[in-house]
Amino acid sequence: MPTPKENRFKSTRSQEMLNTNQFLILYGEAFPELEGEIFDNDYRGLLPLQVGLLGSHINYYIKSGMLKEVKRVFIFFEQMMPQVNSEVENALVVSFLEHVKMDGDNENEIAARKLLAPQYLQLWKSLRQVMLPPKTPPGKTKTKRRR
Repeated sequence: MPTPKENRFKSTRSQEMLNTNQFLILYGEAFPELEGEIFDNDYRGLLPLQVGLLGSHINYYIKSGMLKEVKRVFIFFEQMMPQVNSEVENALVVSFLEHVKMDGDNENEIAARKLLAPQYLQLWKSLRQVMLPPKTPPGKTKTKRRR
């Protein structure tokens, strides 16, 4: 039988993590302007769609140059990532971060990239490379040269 000291260190990650419902409550509180859509009956139980709303939201802010709001969204994302269970974490990465449009060279996109924590910026870059692989310039082919 484990001693009380051993039990204290036996807790599993899933017991400490926020579950989907807990996350959705915090999400709705952090973004009351999205709360109606987050909890809409058509979205209920569809976590990727619920989290995807945040992607559309931040893309509007980036395009509009509303950098304080971009920072607010990124802070929420960065605070949630280490606290959520794997299902929510996956939704945050795949349905939110992967769809943040800040790959361009305009000042809003450059500024938005600077607002995301370095480890998440690197993850975003990796996701975008997979989603939008570099294009081969017209007239160039990827064939091997014969010698």
